[in-house]
Amino acid sequence: MSKIVFLGTGAADWHMTQDIENPDFRALSGMLIDGHIMIDCGPGAFVYEDKYGKSGIYRNVDTVFVTHSHDDHFGKAYVERLCAESEKNITLYGDKALEQFIPQCKNLTFVALDASAHQTVECGGYSVTALKSNHATRVPGEQTHHYYFKGEKNLFIGYDGAWLIADTWEFLQKNPIDVYVIDATCGEDFRLDFRNFSHNNLHMIDFMYETFIANNVMTKDSKLILTHLAKTLHPSNADTKLIANKRGYEMAYDGMELEF
Repeated sequence: MSKIVFLGTGAADWHMTQDIENPDFRALSGMLIDGHIMIDCGPGAFVYEDKYGKSGIYRNVDTVFVTHSHDDHFGKAYVERLCAESEKNITLYGDKALEQFIPQCKNLTFVALDASAHQTVECGGYSVTALKSNHATRVPGEQTHHYYFKGEKNLFIGYDGAWLIADTWEFLQKNPIDVYVIDATCGEDFRLDFRNFSHNNLHMIDFMYETFIANNVMTKDSKLILTHLAKTLHPSNADTKLIANKRGYEMAYDGMELEF
C-alpha cells in the first residue's frame, strides 16, 4: 500500500503569509510519498510543516523529484532546509537545466533526467519515468516534467501543465493509470483565461478523463485528484469539492492523505 500526503495544493497566486488565515488557504503545491519521496521542494512544504506542527516530517526524505524551476515548486533555500532536516542522503532528480540552481549540501546529489527519452529510475519500489509536460519557464533549455510511478498500482503526477504532449500521451496508452494527480489551476468558468495554455481548466479535464476511459488508460475505478488550484479561479473549497465530486473527481486539500 502506497501513501500520499498533499503538502500543498495551491497555484502560484496564493500568498504564503498574507493568505494564511484565509479559511480556504492552500499552500503552494507539493507532495510526500511513503514518507520519503518528495514531489517538488518549494515553500509550500515548509508552510505545511510549520502551520500544522509537523516538525520532523522530512527526516526520512531521501528522494526529490522536481517538476520545474518555478519558485512555487522549487528553490535553493528550501532544498537547503530539507537537507538540514533530513537524516538521509538525498538524491534530487529533475531536468538538466536545474543543475545551476542546486545548492552544495553534503547529503545532496543531483541527477538529471531526460524526459524526451522517458528516462526511468528505480526508487522505493517504484519505477519512476520522467515525461514531458506542456508548461514553460524562463530558464533557457528547461523541459518541464510530469512523473509516472509504476508500482503495485500506478501513479501519474501531472502538474504543472495543460493537456498532454503527444509523446506523453503515447507513453500513457501503454502504461495505465490508477491514480492521476492532475493540474486543475483554472476552474469551471474560466475557459478564456490566459493560463489555459499552460494549465488545465475543468472542461479540459472532463475531455481528457473521457478520453482516458475510452482508451483504457483509466477505468471507472481509477482516481482523478484535482490539485494546484488557483485562489482567483475557483470558488470556496466547499463549493469546489461539490463541483469536483459531481464530475466523479476528488479535490485535494492541504494535509489530505491518500492510500492506494
